[in-house]
Amino acid sequence: MQMYLWNYSVPLKQRLFYTDPVLATRPAVNSGAANFGKQLMETGVTANVAIPSVTNACTALTAESLTGKIAMVNTASCAYNIKAKNVQDAGAIGMIVHRTTSNSVSDISVANVTNVSIPTIMIPKDEGDFITSELNAGKTVNVNLKDLAVGYKNSSFDNGVVIHEYGHGVSNRLTGQGYSCLTNLEQMGEGWSDFFALMLTNTPGYISTTGRGIGTYSTNSPTTALGIRSYRYTTDMTANPFTYANTNTTQGQAHAVGQIWATMLWDLHWKMAEKYGYNYDITADPNSGSAKALQLVMDGLKLQPCNPNFVSGRDAILQADQLAGGADNCLIWNVFARRGLGVNASAGTSTSITDQVEDFTVPPACVLATEDIARNKNFGIYPNPAKEEFFIKAAPTVGNATIKVEILDMNGKLVKSFERKKNSSDSISTKGLIKGTYLVIISDNGKSDAEKLIIE
Repeated sequence: MQMYLWNYSVPLKQRLFYTDPVLATRPAVNSGAANFGKQLMETGVTANVAIPSVTNACTALTAESLTGKIAMVNTASCAYNIKAKNVQDAGAIGMIVHRTTSNSVSDISVANVTNVSIPTIMIPKDEGDFITSELNAGKTVNVNLKDLAVGYKNSSFDNGVVIHEYGHGVSNRLTGQGYSCLTNLEQMGEGWSDFFALMLTNTPGYISTTGRGIGTYSTNSPTTALGIRSYRYTTDMTANPFTYANTNTTQGQAHAVGQIWATMLWDLHWKMAEKYGYNYDITADPNSGSAKALQLVMDGLKLQPCNPNFVSGRDAILQADQLAGGADNCLIWNVFARRGLGVNASAGTSTSITDQVEDFTVPPACVLATEDIARNKNFGIYPNPAKEEFFIKAAPTVGNATIKVEILDMNGKLVKSFERKKNSSDSISTKGLIKGTYLVIISDNGKSDAEKLIIE
């Protein structure tokens, strides 16, 4: 896996160094560099400077007229890659572009240049004028063109970036058939990679509202800085207001889409950590909320279809929880719904990135979750967890009053509905219901009680 140098703004980018001790005392000057040809490193190239007979080097030069020299050309008339090719063909081992009209310099960018192998830099007017005057006076000007990496950060030392890039291999291999399954406009590959980076760079003392940036080292920023994303990752929606609707404005740019998905996954981590405990080291305790959250996301990757969207990605995580017993179904629903990926959210068509619809509702089963229901119940269910059957316990009653019993899965889908005598002691069969968590709603005379039921 290849990592890259990241450049950032510095007041002075020196690439021209005089080898003569006297000239070396001249003030350092700013320079630009070309994106084609050999890229300068700390060693660079050293040679005498020569001005070609055609000073703009826009036409072919006499063969070998610049052999072993660093050619200095002016900025006039033609593209920089043409100048570089002409001086290279005349034997030059490097090129200095003398910006004759200004003391400001810029990097040189020309696309798809494959026939130039020598390095090129740009220097300001005054320094070029000085070199020209020295050469016209018959003096030798020997220079070293090099880059001391000032203004660069090697992303190989950025833990988050390394993990992020490795994470692409994980998400690509685990989704669908294991290849070519993250090619749709709403795919969340960049989001999983950011999430992995966050999870594996946690430290003691972090809390849910701690702002986390991506690429802070590579951008020469503090670890508390924004980095390369629109917002820092945090559960605080005033600091990171992303919701599902924001995907409609991404134009399908993978990082823009991914940061919204990663925000949701990061929220999920902290909700799981709130319930089961936070551990910055996910390998230390598989029962911590941090480890459980990462496992849910990993299992969701394996369960989701080829070319998933936010909705199918959410559903895969819910399925992963269901396969693990369904203990966190409502927690997961509430996390996603808070960011607009609720029950009625729609990904729209697979060919569009502007037709997503957000929704903030959760399944009825989660609205009526046990912890949110008043405890003055008229009914109870037992045993719980149940296996092949369960019973309803009601307060003693006289007569043949009936009650309505509804069983909903944790997505809010009605899976069973019937009426029975209020004082019946008959068991209720769980045949046809898969293992997992359900909501049993018992209605009597216009009032309802609800109870979670776990079927093992």
